[in-house]
Amino acid sequence: AVVSTQSGHYGRGMSVVDKMKNETNYLITLVKQLTPFIHNYKAVADRLHPKLSLAAASSSRDDSLNSMNQIIQTINEIQPDSEQRIAAIAQAEKEKSEMVLRKNRSSLEEDLQKQKGMLRSVVSSNEDISQL
Repeated sequence: AVVSTQSGHYGRGMSVVDKMKNETNYLITLVKQLTPFIHNYKAVADRLHPKLSLAAASSSRDDSLNSMNQIIQTINEIQPDSEQRIAAIAQAEKEKSEMVLRKNRSSLEEDLQKQKGMLRSVVSSNEDISQL
């Protein structure tokens, strides 16, 4: 049971990682689609202010590409943390045991209610008989 619970949590962790990778790929696609627009905007800005754009263009482009590559690499390397996985497994097991306790309690309460109902019907039939 513990192994199946742990594998379930690991699977959910991996699905989160897969979702993050898909989102990263989506963002990369967006960046690729926006790049021509940004280059056109930069060309217009260069024509309007040629002195300002020459100095900042080379350093800012390299910095932005490096930071974007670092972010992408970090996202792609993310693996579920074992401590988080252990905490999630412990929490799931606790919730499962609490649910089992609640279920047992509720079934016992239902049985008790049925027995009370049967006792009431017996008591009421005895009262009816004694009134005759």
